[in-house]
Amino acid sequence: MFVTSLGMAGLDDHIGNIVGRDGMPGIAYVHFDPVRVIEERYAGKADIATGRPVDAGTGFHGFSTTKTMTALAVLQLVRKGVIDLDSRAKDLLP
Repeated sequence: MFVTSLGMAGLDDHIGNIVGRDGMPGIAYVHFDPVRVIEERYAGKADIATGRPVDAGTGFHGFSTTKTMTALAVLQLVRKGVIDLDSRAKDLLP
């Protein structure tokens, strides 16, 4: 695990080195376990033009990564026996 090997301070340093370069204006990252958020960090700019920093209210576009998260959630439901992988979406969703 990246966080485990670096620790949060090391991760902060690593992120600090890349924010602002290579087109990355800002980032929010969270370290959590299955029960709670352990650490939240924000770095860089949410709006380059105004200089507004990234904070807990900053929204980020997920684009195609949301497909991966949806697939993960569906497969977890399949594993728990809540749904069948061969079910049709229209039968599961109103």
